[in-house]
Amino acid sequence: MDISTKRKDPNYKRMAIACFIQAVYLLELDRQEKRTAENGLAPKWWQTFKYKLT
Repeated sequence: MDISTKRKDPNYKRMAIACFIQAVYLLELDRQEKRTAENGLAPKWWQTFKYKLT
C-alpha cells in the first residue's frame, strides 16, 4: 500500500491526528524542560509521517 492510498484510509488519518496531538503535548513539555530538537521527545511523533516542524 503506497502512501497516497494510506492517507485515504480513515484508520491512518485517525492515527496520524493522534500522533500530532501527542507531539503538540510533548512539544510543550520539551519547551518547558528547555530540550532541543536533538534531544526532544516531540519530533519522534511527527518524523514517522515524514513531517518537520517549521
